[in-house]
Amino acid sequence: MHPCRVPSKVTSLHRWLIAAALTFTPYLKAGQAAPAGQPAKAATGDDEAVMLSPFMVETTQDRGYQAMSTLGGSRLKTNLKDVASPTSAFTEQFLRDLGLTNLEELAPYMLSTELEFNEDIGGNARLAGNAGVQETSRSMRMRGLSGGTVSVNFFKSPTVRFDTFNTERIDQSRGPNSVLFGVGNPGGSINVSTKRAVVGDQRGSLALTGRSYDGWRYELDANQPIVRNRLAVRIVTAKEDTSTWKDFEYDQSERYYGTLKWRPLPRTELNLDVEDSSIDRKTDQPYVAGDDYTLWASLGRVISATGGAATGQSSSGATTGLVFDSNAGTLADWRNRTYGARRVSVDGQAVALRDFSVLPRQTSIRGPGTYVRQNYHRMSAFLTHSFPGNIDLEVGATRTDEHYNNSRDDEDALRVDTSPLLPTGVANPNAGRAFLQGTASRRFRDSRTDGARAMLAYRLDAGRWGKHLLAGGYEFNFYKEAFVVVGDYVISPNAPNLSMPEHTQNAISYRTYVDLNGPSKNIRYADPSLRPLSGLREEVTGRVYETAWIPLNNNTRLNSNEGTTSTWMLQSSFWRDRIKTIVGGSHDRRDDYFSTQGRRPLAGFAQGIRYAIRSHTPDFTAASGLSFSGVFHASPWLALTYSNAQNSALPPLALIDGPKGGGMRTPTPKGRSQDYGLKLDLLQRRLFLTATYFRTASQKEYAAAGGGTGSMTSTINVIWDGLDAAGVLTANGIALGDVRGVAVGETSDGETSGYEVELTANLTENWRTYANFSDETTKRTNIGREAQAYFANFRPLFERYPNVPVAGGGTVVSQLARVDVADYTTHVVADGRRPQGQIQRKANLRTNYEFTTERLKGFSIGGGFRYFGRPVIGYYASGTATTGVKRLLFEGPEQVFLDLSAGYRRRLSEILGRKVQWSLQLNVNNALNNDDLVPIRRASDGELVFYRFNAPRSWMLTNRFMF
Repeated sequence: MHPCRVPSKVTSLHRWLIAAALTFTPYLKAGQAAPAGQPAKAATGDDEAVMLSPFMVETTQDRGYQAMSTLGGSRLKTNLKDVASPTSAFTEQFLRDLGLTNLEELAPYMLSTELEFNEDIGGNARLAGNAGVQETSRSMRMRGLSGGTVSVNFFKSPTVRFDTFNTERIDQSRGPNSVLFGVGNPGGSINVSTKRAVVGDQRGSLALTGRSYDGWRYELDANQPIVRNRLAVRIVTAKEDTSTWKDFEYDQSERYYGTLKWRPLPRTELNLDVEDSSIDRKTDQPYVAGDDYTLWASLGRVISATGGAATGQSSSGATTGLVFDSNAGTLADWRNRTYGARRVSVDGQAVALRDFSVLPRQTSIRGPGTYVRQNYHRMSAFLTHSFPGNIDLEVGATRTDEHYNNSRDDEDALRVDTSPLLPTGVANPNAGRAFLQGTASRRFRDSRTDGARAMLAYRLDAGRWGKHLLAGGYEFNFYKEAFVVVGDYVISPNAPNLSMPEHTQNAISYRTYVDLNGPSKNIRYADPSLRPLSGLREEVTGRVYETAWIPLNNNTRLNSNEGTTSTWMLQSSFWRDRIKTIVGGSHDRRDDYFSTQGRRPLAGFAQGIRYAIRSHTPDFTAASGLSFSGVFHASPWLALTYSNAQNSALPPLALIDGPKGGGMRTPTPKGRSQDYGLKLDLLQRRLFLTATYFRTASQKEYAAAGGGTGSMTSTINVIWDGLDAAGVLTANGIALGDVRGVAVGETSDGETSGYEVELTANLTENWRTYANFSDETTKRTNIGREAQAYFANFRPLFERYPNVPVAGGGTVVSQLARVDVADYTTHVVADGRRPQGQIQRKANLRTNYEFTTERLKGFSIGGGFRYFGRPVIGYYASGTATTGVKRLLFEGPEQVFLDLSAGYRRRLSEILGRKVQWSLQLNVNNALNNDDLVPIRRASDGELVFYRFNAPRSWMLTNRFMF
């Protein structure tokens, strides 16, 4: 796409907004910036001269990559030189120079921060590693602990994919100090400050960007004063359609943001914001596919009805079998048929396929019909007022409504059909052919998040006793959600199993035969939404089934909560401003309403279709925090810092396995951190450097169970199902639903220590630089104690019935052995080690220089590198829990990326009476094309379990018009 051409996909509303911006009238008398035909005036600074609220920062004072002040250290405006708690600020100029448009792209540049690929989940870690395909963005770790909680203007936000189109500043707070005012967790948090209207200046910009893989994006930002120094409105919008190097991956969004500023009085300001965004995204798992193919191929490609380990074959067994052949459009019962065996590691982990002659690297087996879609609407209002007597007030409120819809296939493996006969008994024409098969599911979430707060601050100059700013705040929050996961099941009275409609024997699996010699884009699942829902005839029995998408598990819920946060803080300055301190505390309370489930009758079934029942009985939880930080300015260029923070945070809205079965709420996590540092302010404030040594720890930190505790619990559930089928539970007066594990999550303790260094510099007016480095070591302890207690509580019952048969051909006693292996691997061996996925050392450097000589005036060059050290990708363990465990870590390779940029800018002739500045910027990311396969997890014998790829070289070319 030509970078100066407006894409044809732009909607009529977007075309209207662009036209309106380019014809912005300069004749509105009250808001006129300059008479027609004369240059537009620069910003006068009236905004800053009128409003001096301690609850707001002036981003107009930012210089290049240097932010002058922040709210991230104490929730009160503070000069970054005077903040001891670990805080980084990323300015709009930084985001623009690097072409960053979302938090996932920014994360690699943040200190002590990593994107989460679920590397540290045990059991079937490969399947856990693709959990990111269910959301619009990946979660993060900070300082090796759970982190990345996002707030917008310091209101905690739901899980939406943020975009920088309406962002003025992004602040990162690391450690539990970020929980001080109701947002965050032990690792840290991120706050996004949105753009505000400017009453003192008429301005606007239009950016058109072309990208690799036929991607494009445009942004429009137009600010219009209505009444000079009193009233202004700002409209910002963005639309993009991008793809990646992988088949079928895309990211489409359409976003609108409007904000109004009104100053009815010199000391009173009202800001109203509204945002509406629509996101449609598809991201596949980081590896090409699971491997249920190459073991069979390496053992002779045997076609057999019985098969076995010697031929690399498995049997589908007698429990599941309804398969819809997407190629033939037929339904058949494929129970007890053979297919290629799954390749597993020596310790039982499913292995990803890595023979790229079978599947090319760019293959995305989840084709059209799988997606993540999210629409959200946010409204906010903020009123600030300064009273006589040095008293300041802020009142704010926000509401976010979100609709989330995810469609996906729940299996990721390439398989091969090794059955010589079809279920009908005739010769199988697809014998030896590769196929993809799995059940499909859809996830729906509708949520509402409300927040309202009031903060009051009092400034006191006590002379020799210092200057002080005392503030207190109170916030109310409300959240409710309706969430459901549905699957495709037979619901007619002639279903294979009539105990309940979502029984595994009633599930419809989708099979798509693929040609491995054809184009990679044809190696994908067929779209499950194209299959008819009724009138399906099963070819073996002749039964005609009616199917439907119905709730399939405990995730059908109607949960809600309401809570309050009260805070206090005191900023003080002593000894002629050489000592700066911040002390504060918080108290959080939340009432959670966890829904239960009922069943609606369904003809023919013993149990009907699940539905959620909203609870009216709250589950109370509370948390508190206390923080102190101090800065000693030893000289005008050197400051020493210390920060000590501890908190107990509100737990996530999730359940874990209780010791006596069922689910219990997640315990209250705790965090603590000590940070020692120094700050250097050199070259007349042109170079600013912060260096910190820290020790950060967490207790009862929640993590999704995934393949770790989840694998252990699912292994125990096989025993429960066997005992239930044998009548043991009924004989003992036990209801299956009361004891069967839920495996939603687990807790652990963590501790990280290390160093962080950050530098921002504007060495000259036209040269800006950013650099950082972190070196940290994390260890995890007390992993999954709740799951271990759950297993220990019921083990005596299991041992009383050792010979009861269970699914898979074993007995209770043989299944207990599998549980012991899962428990040992997931909990005992893992305890005390560095978590998998952690990268000890990371570094970034970014710089941009604009020439001023006559011949090169207007041209700029820039670039930098990103360095990621050797990640932990596995461990070998020997010994037992009794004799002690010896561990040897496997580490992955280092990764280095070089990024380059070049630009040109100049002033254009007047357009419609306004001066217009035009810039052209080219960004090339990963210029050396480091597209390596990056190991994520290795088994105990060193075998690669799963992996990801570095994104290859990419470019973006941006035309920007500023008027």
